[in-house]
Amino acid sequence: MTQTQQWLVGQIGVLLAFVGFIAQILVEQGTAVLGVPWAQAGADGWAFWGFLVAAAGTAVQLVRFYQGGVDLSCHQMPGGAGRWVYPMLAAIGPLSALASLALLALEISP
Repeated sequence: MTQTQQWLVGQIGVLLAFVGFIAQILVEQGTAVLGVPWAQAGADGWAFWGFLVAAAGTAVQLVRFYQGGVDLSCHQMPGGAGRWVYPMLAAIGPLSALASLALLALEISP
């Protein structure tokens, strides 16, 4: 896999994880988390809006990538860190998506 493919797999996995966590919070708390976070009594409102903003940012970055606006060839990491950063992203992204969807399935199941 090239670094670009590893980045893409990781980003798609992270986006799915964010969407899964958002869905889990909505299933668990209902529409109570849809208000502004500073009006919420608990941390669920902050988590919901945080995951929502992170998902939107990741989606914008993926759209820019598909439009050719993200050039990963210029992202040279010091000390050869690029050898392990992109493979870790390619592994952690799908694993986090799987974890969030598993948690969502446990939340939904009777």
